[in-house]
Amino acid sequence: VAVSLVAASLTGSRSFHNPHPHPFVRAGAWCSLGRTGRMGRNGVSHTTESHTMKTAVVSSLITACLTGSVAHAADLLVPKQFPTIQSAIDSATHGDRVLVSPGTYHEQVNLSGKGIQLIGVGGAAVTALDGDNTRTVIVGNGEPDTCLVQGFTIQNGRDYGASNGGGVRISNSSVRFDSCRFVGNRAEAPAFWGGGAWRSEYGNPRVSQCTFVGNTSGWGIAGIYHYLGGGIQVIDCVFSDNPSINGQCIHIQTEGGNITAEIRGNTFRRCEANGALGEGFFPVFLFNPSGGN
Repeated sequence: VAVSLVAASLTGSRSFHNPHPHPFVRAGAWCSLGRTGRMGRNGVSHTTESHTMKTAVVSSLITACLTGSVAHAADLLVPKQFPTIQSAIDSATHGDRVLVSPGTYHEQVNLSGKGIQLIGVGGAAVTALDGDNTRTVIVGNGEPDTCLVQGFTIQNGRDYGASNGGGVRISNSSVRFDSCRFVGNRAEAPAFWGGGAWRSEYGNPRVSQCTFVGNTSGWGIAGIYHYLGGGIQVIDCVFSDNPSINGQCIHIQTEGGNITAEIRGNTFRRCEANGALGEGFFPVFLFNPSGGN
């Protein structure tokens, strides 16, 4: 983009806005590069006397207008640069990528409200986050929709308490999960509204092209449970063999407020009730006991 912009400026008299100012250019100034070598609308003007002088001035303007204080996203490598995924996330800032090499990582991952990309570079078949049947695997609060988790198997998560999620537990988060596998995660009783693989409150998370296999719930929902408000998208996912006491794969519930849900292109297999609430198969269950939409 910078190369095209410079070429256009040098061959004509077009202007472009500089949102990242150089120390010698006022913030938000308009920079104009043309055959006269002038900088307009920022209180600075240069008059050229020769071709050599003109070239020098234009070069200065290019530097001033294009270099500025532009922040570049970084790639943080696990385990090459950081021994754990969490240590990389702790060091990351918005826009960075945490790139995880193949392997099984026995740790809880906290997304920490950051707009980062957490990527298993070899894909879910060879990169796993393991809860060791003692903890939720991924937690988060307040992540923007620029936060992405991609290419992991999220396995052996276990959560206890009144409202829990074995694989993922997030709040006010708009994180996107793409091309992940949720395997063998469990929400333990007495969690009536726990999600074996996933529990989210508020926010607008998106789950796409993910697979849910062998997740269970001691009382509530084996797959995805979204609660209270915001919205959720579940698109092109596969749910297979996720038993629970009420046979629900996806449960969306509000308490009188509004939730926007997009559930499409999903496949459900053998996600059946296995307990006191009877027998049945309820792939998607929408529940609003107090009114609302």
